[in-house]
Amino acid sequence: MDVEELLLLKCLNLNKIIREYISLGLDLNLDIISEKYNIDKNKVLKSKEKVKEIVDNCKENRIDILGYFDNDYPLEFRNLKDFPLVIYKKGSLSNKPKLAVVGTRQPTKKAVDFAKEISICAIENDYTIISGLAVGIDTIAHNMSIEKKFETTAILPSNLTNIYPKININLSEKILDNNGCLLTEYNFLDEIKKYHFINRDRLQAAYSLAVIVIESTKNG
Repeated sequence: MDVEELLLLKCLNLNKIIREYISLGLDLNLDIISEKYNIDKNKVLKSKEKVKEIVDNCKENRIDILGYFDNDYPLEFRNLKDFPLVIYKKGSLSNKPKLAVVGTRQPTKKAVDFAKEISICAIENDYTIISGLAVGIDTIAHNMSIEKKFETTAILPSNLTNIYPKININLSEKILDNNGCLLTEYNFLDEIKKYHFINRDRLQAAYSLAVIVIESTKNG
């Protein structure tokens, strides 16, 4: 099944059903699924229009769409129970071992120093740093990679045409200029929601061999 067919199923809000089909090795046939779940033909047509919008937007903004069955789809995400059906990507996926460095948006000086120390240690040992482009610890981790001219990957809670937070748009461009990567499971039609941050965190954890939380509140 190609990426546009997966996008169509996703636009039809069949994510959970499709994950079950994939996990059980069942045939993902749209006609069979539509008949079984009584999906209205007009809804399918509208979803096809939405898919075209998404694909056209990605082409215009040089965003790659990776479907679950694509060779370039990160293997680490396949281990998730709630794996993304599609991933949106800018830049180059890392083939190095990965370490997530994350933490509070308002770090203490001690945390800032430790984040830099950990990041340098990871880079010197040939680990790609994974973080979330947020202000604070995430920014420090990404910037240390850039300063050392080493690739880094940001996994975003937003789509790639509306970078969040806006204050780090310039940082996202530096990541790409440094042979890094931006990843998200959201397209330009998806408005950012609170739960996107939790979803983003699960991808960071899945993509990395370990997650280092430099500093955080209990709520964080």
